[in-house]
Amino acid sequence: MLLRLVLTLLLTATMLYSQPSGYYQSTQGEFDENLKWELHQIIRNHVRFPYSSSGTDTWDILKQSDKDTTNPANVVLLYSGWTLDGEDEYNNGNGWNREHVWPNSHGFPSSGDTAYTDVHHLRPCDISVNGARGNKDFDNGGTQYIDGDGATNCYTDGDSWEPRPEVKGDVARMVMYMAARYEGFSGYDLELVDYTGTPTQPILGKESTLLEWNRLDPPDDFERNRNDVIFSYQQNRNPFVDHPEFADRIYRSDDFILDYATQEGNIINLYFNEDTNPFSAVANQNYSLDRGVGSPYYVEVGYQDNYKLVRLFFDNLTVNTKYILTVNDVTSSSNEQIADNSIVAVTTDDVVPVELISFRAEIAENGVNLIWQTACETNNRGFEIERKLDNNWVKAGFVEGNGTCMEINNYSWSDVKHPGAVQYRLKQVDFDGKSTFSDVVEVINIPAEFRLSQNYPNPFNPTTTIQFDLNESGITSLKIYDVLGNHIATLADEILEAGAYKIDFNASELSSGIYFYELLQGNYRIMKKMILIK
Repeated sequence: MLLRLVLTLLLTATMLYSQPSGYYQSTQGEFDENLKWELHQIIRNHVRFPYSSSGTDTWDILKQSDKDTTNPANVVLLYSGWTLDGEDEYNNGNGWNREHVWPNSHGFPSSGDTAYTDVHHLRPCDISVNGARGNKDFDNGGTQYIDGDGATNCYTDGDSWEPRPEVKGDVARMVMYMAARYEGFSGYDLELVDYTGTPTQPILGKESTLLEWNRLDPPDDFERNRNDVIFSYQQNRNPFVDHPEFADRIYRSDDFILDYATQEGNIINLYFNEDTNPFSAVANQNYSLDRGVGSPYYVEVGYQDNYKLVRLFFDNLTVNTKYILTVNDVTSSSNEQIADNSIVAVTTDDVVPVELISFRAEIAENGVNLIWQTACETNNRGFEIERKLDNNWVKAGFVEGNGTCMEINNYSWSDVKHPGAVQYRLKQVDFDGKSTFSDVVEVINIPAEFRLSQNYPNPFNPTTTIQFDLNESGITSLKIYDVLGNHIATLADEILEAGAYKIDFNASELSSGIYFYELLQGNYRIMKKMILIK
């Protein structure tokens, strides 16, 4: 119980700073420069903090966003991975400094510029390593940089810098954030170019390498937490950390790429920007989910004839968790292959214990058969069958589930026929008492004959109910007469579809006595007697 409480508190604290619902809603269906502009509209106008100040400044924010999870008093240095006391700010060159991942000389040289203090691209860095990187572009290659404090696993040459593998994606996403955030804002427009050796202008390279790094090193929990912390201060987020697929959607929109992903229980719906080749898309080894989940056990292509959609079925997704899905070797319908290690982010909501593949109702000779199928089940006690008649849902039956299993299961349940339109739904119940409802299915039972029932109650005062069945559609009338054959009231006189009907009659203005009610449709005619007693 204590462990569950601690985990709940941690989850609640994290959610306080996570992205608001609908934060990226305007990006749906957008690509290339249009997507970049939409992101700019979302993340611009953030809260600016001073570079250095006696109050809260960039030093203070970095101590929170980049703290060492194993030693919270320390900060993690970007390029080297070393940790240093967070309070050791510069310290006459013996401490740590703030690295502008997008060099300030490339577009915003003044500390008064908003971009100069934007913490989304500031990182703690060893001072001499920071000096070695300088304002070089990013690219692969060169010789390893050996600092006075040891090897860094970074490589450099005359005009480029290659960070250690663990932060290549971080660097790429910070640079892409800057290009979207400062899209023609406050007199400068930061742009990525696909070459190195850029002059001191608001441009930086190398675009193709950064796109590759984004895929090779997806966002991890450290980077996600950093994004949440900065959001709590600046009130804007790095979209490429939340959705690394935005990178390809902006810079590779003419290629075959991932669009987005959604989740339904233990199913991930993966959307591409073009129709997939089903022979490549159906191979489950082409997909891998992080956090140790691995490949799906089942892949469905062309759901409802949509070949841009691939449905991936997993066994053990965790509630409220941020995942990265990696895709390889999938081709489009025109046989264009997706880029190696293409990635897309998906966040799970509450994972329901049962994945329902189908649910339908069939009219049989003597009743109605409900048939459903599950893809997998977790902690499933069973299914309550609910039936809706007279606008009320009632429990009609129960079918036991299979507990926890990872194979497809088939279920059925039979009901007697009820006249007219009848709706059914499944209430799946797990062993913890939690439940979820299926979609509603409906059947329309056509009566076997033209029939008029005796009113109920009878005798009555002053209201009674008249029921009748129509086995055909047509102009139908239901009228009331007194014992002398005088027409008293018309309860129906219109075209009615075949089915079962129930109409209430109020005789509060009539005197006690015997009355007759007549049902007429075409050549069919039935009359019955009723008694009003006051």
